[in-house]
This record gives sequence, C-alpha cells and structure tokens, in this order.
Amino acid sequence: MRIRRIAVATSAAVLAALSLGACSDDEEKDNTKTEGPALAAEAIEAMNKIKFLDNNGTTTDEDGKTETIKACAVMATKAVKGTTEKGGEKVEQIQVGGFYYTKTSGKGWAHLIGEPDNAALEQGLDEVTAGKWVKSEMDEGDETIDFFDNKTDDVTKGEVMEFRGKKVVPLMKTAKNGAKKTYYVAAKGDPVIVGQIEEGPEPKERSESVITKADNCDAVEPPADQVVEDTEVNKTVAQLRGE
Repeated sequence: MRIRRIAVATSAAVLAALSLGACSDDEEKDNTKTEGPALAAEAIEAMNKIKFLDNNGTTTDEDGKTETIKACAVMATKAVKGTTEKGGEKVEQIQVGGFYYTKTSGKGWAHLIGEPDNAALEQGLDEVTAGKWVKSEMDEGDETIDFFDNKTDDVTKGEVMEFRGKKVVPLMKTAKNGAKKTYYVAAKGDPVIVGQIEEGPEPKERSESVITKADNCDAVEPPADQVVEDTEVNKTVAQLRGE
C-alpha cells in the first residue's frame, strides 16, 4: 500500500475576488505589463512573504470522482495540513519534514487503498492504525506548496481576464509529469497567486484551488506516541490479502 498526498488544488469558476494586501488604487502596481517568467518570479517572492495560507478546493480523479479538500500551509517550512473525505469518512493529512502523516478510520483506509468493500481489511486497518497518524515518506516532487516548481523560465502568460469584478493574469506551466498548471496572479497590487488549476496528466484529472491568507496553520509533526509507521500498516494489509 502506498500513501499518496492529499492533492490540494480550484478553478477560475470559483476563484474569489481576493485582496491579499493592496495599496490604494492610485498606487497599485500594474502586473499586466510584466512578462510571464518575470511575473512568476515576483509571484513566488510575494507568496513567500506571507506567513500562512489557506488552500481550499476540489480534486477530480481519472474516473471523474470529485472530492472537496480544505488545507492550510506554513510558508516558512512549506508544511501542509489538509482534510478530505473517502467513503464518507474524514481523512486528515499533514505533510511536513519530507513525510506524510495520514489519519482516518478503517473504512477510510479501505477506500484509500481501493478496496472499500473488504470488511476484513477495514477491520484490520482499524485495529492497526487505532486512530493514530500513519507515517510514510514523501516522494520527490510531492510537495503541494511549490509554485511554478520554483522554475519560471518556461512560464507563459495568458490574456488578462476578469473574474467577479477582479482582474487576474493567468500564468501557465507544464509540470514534469505532463500536467498543465495555471496560476492566477492579481492584476493589480502585490502579485500574489489567488488560485490555481491543474489538469492531467491523466484524462479527466483536474484540481482547482482558491488561495488566501490565513491567520494560522497548525501543520506540525504529530506526537510520537500518536504515530504508526506505514511498514506496520503494509504488513497488516499483506497478511489480510494472504500475500
């Protein structure tokens, strides 16, 4: 069993008209005239000045199934804490220090690994996890708060668009896995990213998120006595499958 990150990412259709720190109308910086790569670099710098972010949205898998996700991030450490649902069960995940910490019920775990109708597996997972966080190592590139993958040379700029009375500049980039990412940067004022869309690499896969400032984010490593290693969980799954 491999534990994946909770994908955090929502769409131009749900981007809010945000103001993450702006000057008066007369003094606002005009971001529409800046070239794509330069504006992307400015956006990264602006986002890194923010202490905490909320990153809320939806994600759709290759089967067209959509889930709602709520998450926050600590920009200094790029740690993330998010929640979603699997089979009606709450799934929590913290991403910090190169590890995932995931917590849900046995039923939630059964849904996560793709065997929602396996009652024995559900019960076994309930017992081995015991309501604790399951720790697993993150793969390289799994970080969710990594705007433009910190590489801006190949960023392209779209036409300025108006959304709910707020102008934004779309910046596009193709990820290493083939997914197309579009970031929406405020057209005026600080060049903050107010939302993003990621499409692919598989057909129908799509994630959308709205990004706003947050007052706080408790994305920290759970206490050691509340953590179970994923090797223990994998062992239980193998035994229940007769492997």
